[in-house]
Amino acid sequence: MAKSYSQDSKSTDGGDWGWIDKRQLNKQLSEVAFSLSANQVSDIIEDATNYYLITLDAKKEGEVKTLDDPEVREQAEKRVMQEERKKRHDKWLERLRSKAIIKIYDK
Repeated sequence: MAKSYSQDSKSTDGGDWGWIDKRQLNKQLSEVAFSLSANQVSDIIEDATNYYLITLDAKKEGEVKTLDDPEVREQAEKRVMQEERKKRHDKWLERLRSKAIIKIYDK
């Protein structure tokens, strides 16, 4: 039906959005989608401009990644480096401000 009637960008895929997490949907759609059981179809969901039918094919549990995962380690290292750079930058600016002499002259 999605191929025939949908005007969404996913219509060519038959409306298939693939695996999604709660952050990808607005609150209304997320509540409905994550309350469904596998192979269950939602009632019609209407928002301001669209109508939705959600069919849940399957669910999979979220996964917890560890620092052993190279991608996770890389992201963690980048974040730590960014925070350290910011601390050093803020400290440098504070030193400059403490040494600065600012005079304000009234006209």
